[in-house]
Amino acid sequence: MIWNIFYQSDKQIAWTSTGGVNEDIIAGELERGFSHIAVEQDDHIDAGTNMVNSTEDGIVAKSTFDPTFNTTTPALEGTVSITGLVVGTKVYIDNVLKATMTDTTLNLTFNAPGTFILKLQKFDYLDYTKKITTARQS
Repeated sequence: MIWNIFYQSDKQIAWTSTGGVNEDIIAGELERGFSHIAVEQDDHIDAGTNMVNSTEDGIVAKSTFDPTFNTTTPALEGTVSITGLVVGTKVYIDNVLKATMTDTTLNLTFNAPGTFILKLQKFDYLDYTKKITTARQS
């Protein structure tokens, strides 16, 4: 099966089709800023889990984060240490961008009790989320 893939300059897939794509469609998408490749592949191509490879002649699966947490249930004002991150990863707490990693280790301290959602995001990785719950020490 031939997949027509339209993608952005950062190799992120904008949309795909197994239907016929003519030169007018390709030219129109080029004007919108999307490049085109045609790839023969039987498996479904998903923009969320795949991206165009570096040579722009095929696709690759996005990488996955594999962080290590010292805890996900710290005491109030305790530290959550996360190792194994990738430089350039964006760090969100409750959907608010807090930092972009310049190192591979992240230390977080929560000053209020509650449940927080940590999200890690990098363009060539699958998004990663983790719930962190802080509580007052008893």
